Amino acid sequence: MTFPWMPSTSTQIRPAPAVRHVLYEFDGPKMVLAVDERGRSLLGVAADEDDEGTTRWIFAPAPPERVLVLLETRAGLRGFFEVGEIEVFDIRPRWDAIRSWSLSPGEVPEALLPDRDAALPELVAEVRERLLAEQRRPDPKARVA
Repeated sequence: MTFPWMPSTSTQIRPAPAVRHVLYEFDGPKMVLAVDERGRSLLGVAADEDDEGTTRWIFAPAPPERVLVLLETRAGLRGFFEVGEIEVFDIRPRWDAIRSWSLSPGEVPEALLPDRDAALPELVAEVRERLLAEQRRPDPKARVA
């Protein structure tokens, strides 16, 4: 990794979150919406990379209602990484995790987080509309009274 940081408390290696949508790509995905093994929605950013192509990903909880606001208003990304449990994974190019950590927001160095004023990059209209439609879809588990 180019940024010299290794969290002090490693957890058991968990599977890398499953990518549902790539929000930004440049020589590979750099920002994604994903789901972890517990079914939680996450926003992930590629924060660092080593010479072998292993990427350090930082994932934050991304409840559907917050993702909807992000997609509709291009609100700042940083707020996602300031609350809740942050998941950090070192992931090889074939998307297999080799290290993982669960951290509080304050444990992640400022340099690895999105800038305070960073917003979601402009998305291709079709991708944006598909994501918005998916976020607005009613929950099939919800009961109608």
